Formats: sequence, structure tokens, C-alpha cells
Amino acid sequence: YFEHLVEYAVAVCKECRYAVWPDQIEGHLQKQHKTLSEEARKVSKGIHCWAGLIRYPSEMELPKCIAAPIHQLPL
Repeated sequence: YFEHLVEYAVAVCKECRYAVWPDQIEGHLQKQHKTLSEEARKVSKGIHCWAGLIRYPSEMELPKCIAAPIHQLPL
């Protein structure tokens, strides 16, 4: 369901290519992709175990320059 962009420490939805905060994974799957609650909960729990994942927007440091496009994110 999600890809871990280690370089930027974020989780990106593979279907809609949207970066989602860990605490919003379950709701994102249920609302945007009509995923059943139990499945969404399992996915969310798994993503919370990813090492180095930014948990809150305040932890995000935007890069000043990006050398190449981030293919997982739409332009």
C-alpha cells in the first residue's frame, strides 16, 4: 500500500502517490481507497514500525534543492 522514501523519511501511498503522516494512514486507506477497517489498521501498525519515519509535520525539514525528481510523487 505504501512505499517508504528513506531519503525523505516519509510514507507515500502507492496508489495516489500522496505522502501521508503515520497517524493518518488508517484514515487515508479507509476514506480514499475504501479499505476495510481491519486491513487499514494492520497496514498502519506495520508502517508505524518503519525506522526513521517522520511522525509529525514539525519534524520535516524541506530540502533546499532536489537533484532529481521524486518519481513516487506527482509533479
